[in-house]
Amino acid sequence: MQVGQHVVVKNSDPFFHNVHTMPQANPEENIPELNIDPGKKLKAWDQPEYFPVGCNIHPWMRAWVAVIDNKFFAITDKDGKYTLPKDLPDGKYTLHAWHEKYGEQDQKITVKDGKATGDFVYKAE
Repeated sequence: MQVGQHVVVKNSDPFFHNVHTMPQANPEENIPELNIDPGKKLKAWDQPEYFPVGCNIHPWMRAWVAVIDNKFFAITDKDGKYTLPKDLPDGKYTLHAWHEKYGEQDQKITVKDGKATGDFVYKAE
């Protein structure tokens, strides 16, 4: 998500949960999600960072938020593939990859006619 955007958290099952954001640079929130909840808007984060979100009631429930300071980002699909944003101007860039377990990698790319390639390899333990 981009800096300044809001996230809406929902509960689609009949069990009590909480949404506990755990950022370092942005304000932390810990809100209840009683039974089925169509959604609550969280505060917008204004500092770029990656941080976990968890449920203190069910510790196996965890997600990650990436707050990015520009609109040029992508999320991989189930096979690890991604597509560069269509409106990325031609030029030289540093492509940055982040994985919650295996860390971060950077790679230089050149975008020409809206196209470029960049492959990241993470070695599983």
